[in-house]
Amino acid sequence: MINEAVVLAAGLSKRFRRDTGVYKVFADLDGFPLIAYPVISLVSSGIERIIVVVNHVYGNKVVNVIEDIVHNKLGLDTDIAYVVNTRPELGNGYSLYLALPLLHTNRFIVSMSDHVYTPSIIDALKKSLSTVLGGDSTPKYIDVNEATRIQVEDECVVRVGKNITPYKYVDIGVHVLEKTLPFNECLKEPYEFSQLLTCFASKRVIRVVDVKGSPWADVDTYDEYIRLTKGSSRIVIEEVKKEWRMRGIRI
Repeated sequence: MINEAVVLAAGLSKRFRRDTGVYKVFADLDGFPLIAYPVISLVSSGIERIIVVVNHVYGNKVVNVIEDIVHNKLGLDTDIAYVVNTRPELGNGYSLYLALPLLHTNRFIVSMSDHVYTPSIIDALKKSLSTVLGGDSTPKYIDVNEATRIQVEDECVVRVGKNITPYKYVDIGVHVLEKTLPFNECLKEPYEFSQLLTCFASKRVIRVVDVKGSPWADVDTYDEYIRLTKGSSRIVIEEVKKEWRMRGIRI
């Protein structure tokens, strides 16, 4: 059983801040900051312990925001630990590496901090018995041109990254990994998460859990934020909150 997760929240969100003046994970989505969405969905799916990787610039505020929502407002007793990445420019792969020593178990969920998804997506990933990537063969709520893609051969992952062709799945930003993966061998500059996954796939058989158009979205740009909060993708927020309520989260 998987009961731990890592949330990667150490990015500086330069593009989003440039366009909005707001640090991205603090952006309001229907009454909750963006960072709250992956955290609450993970808790709702039964994750008992979460490690959040933050940067040294906004880290204290991220901690305060998460603690206020999860423990104070929602009254959840989830164990949340924090790791500070003082070199966020090295990317999410490096952030994940910093979190590994705090994990108590081998298999864990890893999630981006700017993705919104239903708890049922986590349920599907948790059914796997090994390392798997969350992918979507029929994404409905995102801009595929902005998305990270997953290329497979015989249903095994061979490459992860932007602008890949051909590809079968879009990366949904939440996966199941294992501490026993060859991190020391694969973690090389520029430490990007997609390159880390591609290296893992070259050394292990990694498959994809296809969520097949389930409600999820990510926020890379201000346009995506507007689409998610006020436009065609708003149904994602509605479905996520619906599942939270069904699972006893009092929002």
